[in-house]
Formats: sequence, C-alpha cells, structure tokens
Amino acid sequence: MTTILFVVLDTASHLNASFKMAHAFKSRNHQIVYLGKPSSEKKIKQQGFDFLVRSENFQPEIIAGKVENTEDVKAIMEDNFLKMNLFDQAISQIKPGLVLLDTSLTYYTLHLLHRNIPIITVSTKVCQDKTEFIPPFLPIVFTFHNGIPEGIVENETGFLVPERDIDALSEKIRSLLKNEQLRTEMGKKGRDLVLERFDNRKLVEELSE
Repeated sequence: MTTILFVVLDTASHLNASFKMAHAFKSRNHQIVYLGKPSSEKKIKQQGFDFLVRSENFQPEIIAGKVENTEDVKAIMEDNFLKMNLFDQAISQIKPGLVLLDTSLTYYTLHLLHRNIPIITVSTKVCQDKTEFIPPFLPIVFTFHNGIPEGIVENETGFLVPERDIDALSEKIRSLLKNEQLRTEMGKKGRDLVLERFDNRKLVEELSE
C-alpha cells in the first residue's frame, strides 16, 4: 500500500474532478491524503479521505490587490513562498510514496524537487464524465462581452445582460435565487452544452479530420 498525497487547487470544480481518481486509488488499498486549505477540509473528508492543512499566507495579499507592481509580487514570493516549507509537515507525518500535483499548482515543484519522492502532475479541469462526484453545473449570469455569448444559450443555460447594467444583472440573479427548479434545469442544460460543444476529445477529432 502506498500513501498518495493529493495537492489540488482548492476550488470545488478542481476538487470534484480529482475525486474519481482518488477513489480509484483508494479502491486499490492506497491511502489518500489531501493537502489543502482549511476551507476544503469538510468537502474532502466527506469523500472519506484524510486531510492535512496547507498554509499559503502569501496568496491573499496578491489576490486582494495589495501589491502595486511586479517587483512587489516578486518580493512577496521571495520572502514568503520560496522560504516556506509547504510540504515538510505533511511529508514527515505521512511519508508519501507519491505526490499527485495539480497542473494549476506546478510552482509547488520548487518545494519538492530536492526530495526523493515521485511527482505526477495531473490536470483537474472540469470533469467530462458524469459521476456521482461531479455535481450539476450552476447556471450563469454574464454580460454580452467578447466571446462569452458563444458559451451560453440565453434563457436556457444562463442569462446574458448588457454590460454595466446593474439592474438587469440583479434581476436575473434574484430570479435564480428564488427558483430552485430553474437553477437545476439551467445547470443541467449548461453541463450538457459544455460536453456537446467543448469536449476536448470531440474538438481534437474535428481538427484532425
């Protein structure tokens, strides 16, 4: 039995897309441990996997826009991220035989290259297979901007409103909040639309013809 450490981007879509693989490994008697932010702990444990906290204090500053230029970002990276030991506690605690690293977090390899642990990068994009681990998509409300309308069937998979029209945007959001059946139906149609139009496997076949 091998202990496999999953390091996945902490958003619902990325985590959901990783669960099928994690359950497949678990069914072969491997121990699965996720390293993530505290906000992900409940979701991961509900799937029956172990969880360890990953600390990333440097990210909120960047996301919140508190830095004024690229030099500030560089300084934060050098003073915080590069000096942090993100994996020390996890590795000493569970001694993983394999690390599965989300391609969205490949910069973490900086903390792993000096360790004698195999690393496999995996893409946790939206899962294209319908499984019990992937909840229905949510409907979206967006504006008529650039290519956005190409990914929406208006009034079926979501709503489109004019740019900067706050009243129209608010109205559509309220209509979805008040109508659970509408949210569910639009979400299902939205997922079906993505699989029909934007399935990478189908797109590759079309390009190769």
